[in-house]
Amino acid sequence: MLLSAALVGCGGGSGGGDGTSPADPLFEAYSAAVAGDFRGPLADGPGIDTGAPERICYRQLPVDRASAERSVAQDGGVITEASASRWCAQLPGGSLCLVALEGEGFALDDRSVPGSQAIEVGLVVPLANGRLVQFSSETALLGSHALRDLEMGAMVPADDFPTGASCQSVPDGYAGPADLDGEWAGYRVAYDPITRAGAATSASMMCDGNNCAFSDIDGGALPFASQGFGHWVLASAGLEGRILSSNDGAALAVWLCDDGLTGVESHPFAEGCYLYGFNRLIPG
Repeated sequence: MLLSAALVGCGGGSGGGDGTSPADPLFEAYSAAVAGDFRGPLADGPGIDTGAPERICYRQLPVDRASAERSVAQDGGVITEASASRWCAQLPGGSLCLVALEGEGFALDDRSVPGSQAIEVGLVVPLANGRLVQFSSETALLGSHALRDLEMGAMVPADDFPTGASCQSVPDGYAGPADLDGEWAGYRVAYDPITRAGAATSASMMCDGNNCAFSDIDGGALPFASQGFGHWVLASAGLEGRILSSNDGAALAVWLCDDGLTGVESHPFAEGCYLYGFNRLIPG
């Protein structure tokens, strides 16, 4: 949901035609990851707000390359790149790119809002059994100032959406463990909006008493404080961070940044920030 709105606006959904494209495998893989019914927590990124996450539910339709390209043409845009790893369109308001991250995951880089200098970058990383972690950064320029909105989420596939009623009409909540203890494995994700390239590399985390050691961060375990219902925050010297769990406790979205890097000076997906998607391997 966080990552596909722009592509849906450009014509997501089923509907083929218009021949084939080198970008077809990219769209097929992206659609396979994000399409479906989902539930989970959505919250601001680190350093923004420590309030309780919002519990959301949504249905994401498949994203089709041919439909997207027809809509781009109807809006007066042109396709500027189409490969198995990156698809870009130039629209009257700016550019829009779907990028396959090296290793695992996708980035949607949207700079196409007419009359705006906003840049929205969303990352999605598929995890085990259809679960997803999502990270989004939107930066809007207002004169000489930049306003930044960060969001993160951990979603699990849902099979309880009622017919003819909102998915919110079904009670939703967290049913996982109260702590982070155990062994986690997955990916660290990085994306550079300048080069429009990124990667997901293998990473792991071990937690005991909500003190968590990361495979690629030196300096020992980091202390996380439970906020209840699958939500933890970090207040450690030099770092800000937040962890969200999927509703079933089987997946985590983790976002850590050096103090100050969630401000306007640097991009929160760049060096100095750590974004992870983890599967639970061994409970504590």
